[in-house]
Amino acid sequence: MDDILIIKIMFSCIVISLLIMLVAYIKLNKLRKINGMRNKRNLNRNLRFFEKSYKIFSKTFLLKKYLFTIEKNIRLIELSDRNSINRKSVKFIYISLITSLFFIIVLVKNIESLYFLLLSIIVLYIINNQLLDFYINRIENSLLTQFESFLSEVKHYYHEHKMIDEAIYDTTVNVNKNNFEMSLHAKRMYEILTSEDVENEIDKYYDIAPNRFFKNFIALANLVQKFGDREIDNKSIFLTNVNYLKQEIKYELLRKEKLDHLFKSLALISVSPIFFIKPLEKWATVNLPELGYYYKGAYGFIVQILVFILVIGSYIFINKMKTQKKITVYREKTIVGKIVEKRKIKRMINYLISKRYSKYLRYKKRLKKAGFNKSIEEFYFQRLILGFLLFVLTLFIFLNINMINKQQIMLPTGIDREVVEFDSKYLKKLNFENFSYLEFREYLSKNEQLSKKNLNIISNRIYDKYIKYQKIYFEWWYLVIAIINSIIGYNSPIILIEFKKRVMKMNIEDEVIQMHTIILMLMYFERISVEEVLKWMEQFAVIFKQSIGQCLNEMDSGDIEALEKLKQDELFPPFVKIVDNLINASERIPLSLAFDELILERKYFQDKRKQDTEMLIEKKGALGKFIAFLPMAFTIFFYLLVPFLLLSFNQLQNFSDQINSVL
Repeated sequence: MDDILIIKIMFSCIVISLLIMLVAYIKLNKLRKINGMRNKRNLNRNLRFFEKSYKIFSKTFLLKKYLFTIEKNIRLIELSDRNSINRKSVKFIYISLITSLFFIIVLVKNIESLYFLLLSIIVLYIINNQLLDFYINRIENSLLTQFESFLSEVKHYYHEHKMIDEAIYDTTVNVNKNNFEMSLHAKRMYEILTSEDVENEIDKYYDIAPNRFFKNFIALANLVQKFGDREIDNKSIFLTNVNYLKQEIKYELLRKEKLDHLFKSLALISVSPIFFIKPLEKWATVNLPELGYYYKGAYGFIVQILVFILVIGSYIFINKMKTQKKITVYREKTIVGKIVEKRKIKRMINYLISKRYSKYLRYKKRLKKAGFNKSIEEFYFQRLILGFLLFVLTLFIFLNINMINKQQIMLPTGIDREVVEFDSKYLKKLNFENFSYLEFREYLSKNEQLSKKNLNIISNRIYDKYIKYQKIYFEWWYLVIAIINSIIGYNSPIILIEFKKRVMKMNIEDEVIQMHTIILMLMYFERISVEEVLKWMEQFAVIFKQSIGQCLNEMDSGDIEALEKLKQDELFPPFVKIVDNLINASERIPLSLAFDELILERKYFQDKRKQDTEMLIEKKGALGKFIAFLPMAFTIFFYLLVPFLLLSFNQLQNFSDQINSVL
């Protein structure tokens, strides 16, 4: 009871702190509404408020890392100044804290143990992650919409004076709230195209470009500026390519909109059972108090653990399906990466690698296919840590189950407090003294004034409890199950990688069709090389990115050899066909002739892409719904229906025994 009180006091302090922050945020909004001579002063106050908030958050233990994560994500999308990014980050922190306050108020009523405290913290972490994903996706979609409008303006101004840099500059003249973020990128693009070392500046821009469309436009603008524009069938190559790019952007926006519509509530549905466990338990025990035996016992604890595992697993899988092309924030070195560099850890991992080197090579290939962006050593270390943690957690769960079972024997539910205290006193005595049943019955008769009938009933009851209590100990099969679970934990990263690889395979045809669009954009530039085409393909690629990158690195030793090796690495037929055409273009014929069939087949590819995308999204949606509702279905069945069935079965069995005894 003391632990519960401490937990509730701690959560109350958090709630009070969040309320103070909420009041501060409301006051800030009120300050904005004041007009007249005080506007400038209030603006300065607002800025000072955000600056102070930023300093406080950047020094707060838990908020520090979260703030920097938000900051880095926004910086990858926007080119705003540092103060603007800091203000947006602080605003989001306040929104996140207010949302967390609401969920803390809901969860604090259900907290009765350290276990539920841990669950509550994890649920808050998941909810805040969802908020961050929603916020970043909204910024990305807004910027993509602005970029599409920007391309239309560039086309308009390019018609006027046929100069790409001037066309881009003209788009920055009329800046408003609806195109401010894009205007910053447009100014940067103009600076790049008018700089002395354009190629170097483009490489720098690639590091800060928010997505592949920005990278491809600046590269296309550079090609037009360097080689000049041409007309094919009385159409400008540049304007045709801009139209292709606009089509890709529209397609991407529609794809994201459909995915967001399908997945917008699935992540929250997957974590919702956490909120329903206690209400279901209270409702059931109010109607049938006998069910408390299951909810307060080992059965309830095991089901809660399984619900917890299902919730976390389903949340991870749903996010993997939805955000396959999620922005990755650059980090110098992870904690795992630093640990792996330790001499003893490194020696242990190298031993595991050398012991089964063929497996190491297979894992390396799998990780590459799944887009794993960490070292193979970190992957091995994660496996070891997960195996060890699952082993320890399994033993802890079994020990906790034993404690719960013992507590249920000592303090059973639904029995008078006086009876419980009476039995507990003699159970403790039995634990210290090795009494037989007759010895205990005699001992009880000496200490208590009981009739013969009551003596038999009470001694039988207490001694039965004692026998049950003595049978609860650490069984040998606990260790076996812990070892099996540790093996599962050790291999779980491989299962996750395989799942990620399968999800990526769902997008493989879509990526090949994107590459067709890239080639259509480049094929009429006479001086474009096969190597430059591969560089463009690498920018767009996700699934084939590493293979194309490796091919580019090997181009110096021979174009044909590198391309032939690329065919061997990636066996997907449509991609192999692209590589075959690149080999033809590298050997003897121009790029436009090598890919002339793409123009004829473009309409077919567009229709096929639309159909495949719809089927892919439907498949992802169906799988996502199944995974999201799995924890809820499991909770309802095993936490609500099964205890009712078990209780009914036990009551029926008791009734049957009573009838048999009478007969």
